[in-house]
Amino acid sequence: MLFSSKWVKSWWHQEPEFNFDHLVNEHANMSPEKLTQAARDLYGQELENEIGDENITDEMDIDDAPPPRQRMPYPPLNEMEQQRQHQNPNETPAKLKLLLAQMDQALEVIQEKESYELGVFSNPDYLESEKFRTMFLRSDNYNPQAAAKRMVLYWDRKVNLFGVDKAFRPLRIPTDFQPQDETAAANGGFRLLPDRDEAGRAIIFSYRRYYDNRHDRIDSMLRLFWCIAHAALDDPEEGDDVQKDGIVGITANGMDDIAADSMLQACSNHLQFYTVFYNDLLHVLPVKVAGIHMFAPNPWVKLLIEHVLKLQGPHIRARLQIYDGTTEENLENLEDYGITPDMVPAELGGALDFNYHDWFMRKGAEDAARYGTGMTSSSNNTTAKHANHGDNDKMWES
Repeated sequence: MLFSSKWVKSWWHQEPEFNFDHLVNEHANMSPEKLTQAARDLYGQELENEIGDENITDEMDIDDAPPPRQRMPYPPLNEMEQQRQHQNPNETPAKLKLLLAQMDQALEVIQEKESYELGVFSNPDYLESEKFRTMFLRSDNYNPQAAAKRMVLYWDRKVNLFGVDKAFRPLRIPTDFQPQDETAAANGGFRLLPDRDEAGRAIIFSYRRYYDNRHDRIDSMLRLFWCIAHAALDDPEEGDDVQKDGIVGITANGMDDIAADSMLQACSNHLQFYTVFYNDLLHVLPVKVAGIHMFAPNPWVKLLIEHVLKLQGPHIRARLQIYDGTTEENLENLEDYGITPDMVPAELGGALDFNYHDWFMRKGAEDAARYGTGMTSSSNNTTAKHANHGDNDKMWES
């Protein structure tokens, strides 16, 4: 999806359709049930007993300017516990068998599912496996109708992004990237961090400085996120827990030293990417978003976030926290949600010195051993050419 140059140049003059004031009003008018679920997702089940009273009873004053870091008016912990038991029944083989049968019935009702049917014909063992379909049930809180719809859309989008020859099997890093994905894959604008948070959720770090910021590389960034998300969901040891407990996102800009015109162009391209990301990709991937922590260090990024708010929708906005304090304040605030400084990348002042290049190469070797090789010299070059995040000339092209 490409956007007109007129739109790219004008978006920052436009008033956001959904701003921080709207966000505060939306939080204030949410039902107790939705607030309960958002609180459970943000803090995680294992952290609920550690939430202080001040975090539960803080009310937002909608007449005041919204704080950079939004506080939710969470309900009491005993209500949170009851709501969790109601919405997330314990998984048992018998319950899963029943839900999967209901999911099959829901699939029969869906008329347009050409990609799904092609996949069943091509690789039925993969598409119809209980393990694969269970991912979609978990991502939609065990709603078989919603899971069936998501799975059909998933195959349509995967065929669109990766092609028929790669769609109906597990993807391999870096073999299944396309040549134009080289900068996106090598720089690692999305990274699966090595540690889970204190509630066991996977953490994906989004650092826009490392994006391939060219406007015609949106699909490259989408393919990168797709593979990074599946690296968490398909993990042989922790994948099941990630599917149940969800993924936490930390997103930051990292471009304070970039010239103003380059910053504007980069933010414009980011908004194009987020339009597709929130309106499309998160509706098809079997990912349960437990929380998003967005760092907003300057007016450009704050304006970008306000434009992104409308795209996120109420479900994700309820799980959003925004930070614009000092490094120490931001790290302290993240700890409230079970993300300690040793889990936070050094780019944000944390103690995690994460070598993305090493991870990328190791993941490639693991995928080759697990799914077969198919490696080519061009695949290996993806990491070698940009090992230190750099073809910066390409990163800032419009």
